[in-house]
Amino acid sequence: EQAWSNRGILRYNKLQDYTGAKIDFDYAIRVDPKKGINYKNRARCWIKFGKKAEALLDLETAKQLGIDVNDLMNTANALQ
Repeated sequence: EQAWSNRGILRYNKLQDYTGAKIDFDYAIRVDPKKGINYKNRARCWIKFGKKAEALLDLETAKQLGIDVNDLMNTANALQ
C-alpha cells in the first residue's frame, strides 16, 4: 500500500500526472481499504478532473476513517 501511495503522491505533486496518481491511489485503496489518506489523495485527483460526486464520496470515506478533510471540502463542493 505504501509504495502505491508514495508513487501516487510523486505523480500528483512532481509530475502533475493526475490520471496516473489516481490509478496508484486506486491500487493503494485495494491493498488497504482502511487507510483514509489514500481516499483523500484520490479526492484531490477527482477535484482536478472536475468530478464533484466522486470527490465528495472519497472525502466522506476519508473522514469516516479519521482523516481531516476540511481543507478540501469547500473546493469539492464548489465544483459544478
